[in-house]
Amino acid sequence: FKEGDTLTVDIPMELRAFALPDNPASIGFKYGPLVLSAGLGSEDMVTTTTGVDVTIPAEKRVESETITLPRKKTAEDLLLDPAQFFESSKTSISFKLKGTSLKFTPHYLRHHERYGIYWYFEPALRG
Repeated sequence: FKEGDTLTVDIPMELRAFALPDNPASIGFKYGPLVLSAGLGSEDMVTTTTGVDVTIPAEKRVESETITLPRKKTAEDLLLDPAQFFESSKTSISFKLKGTSLKFTPHYLRHHERYGIYWYFEPALRG
């Protein structure tokens, strides 16, 4: 590089799904480089400090970490084309998982509330 050179980086901003290496049915989502998480509310949260402001849930509030996919769909389908399972917002980075109340938004914006990043999807991979 020399003075005056310009570097352009093109980051594809698309919804992508990622499985955990040890459990391919446990899936999280990203939009471009942004990790997405689903907000689970802030009821009964406890705030403490240990040099930094830390907010933790006093108890688990989600009924299930397992999401049943529509008929004839598998976790593999979700990994290959996650957009078909979501309704996207036209005004913000927000993705509602169809058939649920879960809305996924950039994780870095989530403060002082419960969240879920990875979820179990059934049926699992074909095979």
